[in-house]
Amino acid sequence: MNRVSLTLLKGHLEMRVQSAGLLAVADTLKDNSVAAVKKLESLGLNVIMLTGDNIKTAQAIAHTAGIKNVIPEVLPEDKVLEIKKLQAEGKKSLWLMMG
Repeated sequence: MNRVSLTLLKGHLEMRVQSAGLLAVADTLKDNSVAAVKKLESLGLNVIMLTGDNIKTAQAIAHTAGIKNVIPEVLPEDKVLEIKKLQAEGKKSLWLMMG
């Protein structure tokens, strides 16, 4: 919540904004996510996280899960296009879609 105050002084309007707090929300990983990523990598698979999250959030989640490759800020309707781009680069694919 912000507190805003306006002051009119000598014909000039002064506005001051003071923040009263900050709210942060983040996804949490399932208990077995890290183990699943490790298992996929042990099978020789390259794990890529394709997400609509912003880059900072995506990198934080990927780091926690042990995922090295992240493609952030992808809208739902653009995810198939991103997958096709990866396939065009010769990458074989197995896609897991999560909430």
